[in-house]
Amino acid sequence: MKKGKFTILIILLLAMIGLTSGFIAAWLTDTKTTPQTTFTVGDVEFTWNGATIPTTAPIVPGQNLIATPYYLANTSTVDSELRVQIIATYTLAGETESEDAIHLFSNLSLMSGWNYDSDDLKWYYSSTIAPTDTTVNVIDTLILDGWQVGNSFSKAELKIQFVFEAKQKDYVTWGELGTAGFNFTTGT
Repeated sequence: MKKGKFTILIILLLAMIGLTSGFIAAWLTDTKTTPQTTFTVGDVEFTWNGATIPTTAPIVPGQNLIATPYYLANTSTVDSELRVQIIATYTLAGETESEDAIHLFSNLSLMSGWNYDSDDLKWYYSSTIAPTDTTVNVIDTLILDGWQVGNSFSKAELKIQFVFEAKQKDYVTWGELGTAGFNFTTGT
């Protein structure tokens, strides 16, 4: 009889260790990632992929907020062109109005192949994207500037929005392809 009780005790102990390990692993690996999103305008279609850092801990200046570089995967059947406008805003704790936040970043530039036009404040992809092209790299580094972001930004809401526009090469005008946003307060 003692052997049966001992076996049951060992099984219960192993089950508790397994459950505890599972909960700890889930807690340590819990991240909030932006789900894959498909943008479509006419026959132009791209899929948005990438991930920001988990927002369970405070964001600090000098920290790269991009965990996995963002890119657009081309699923179109036509030649297309891309441009994007980046809108960054912040709201300090206790305030209701958002402020422009572009100046808060020490490095807010897109990856190779994108060119900034200061006249219309948009980034243009430098070449036509053929149906055979697979990806267009967008951003891999997003860092807050410690000289601009101080203690007054504690618990501030920080949002970054990428407004993508696309067109079929030489045939139509620009149309909004889709919008992707990061909210570092809520992790969405």
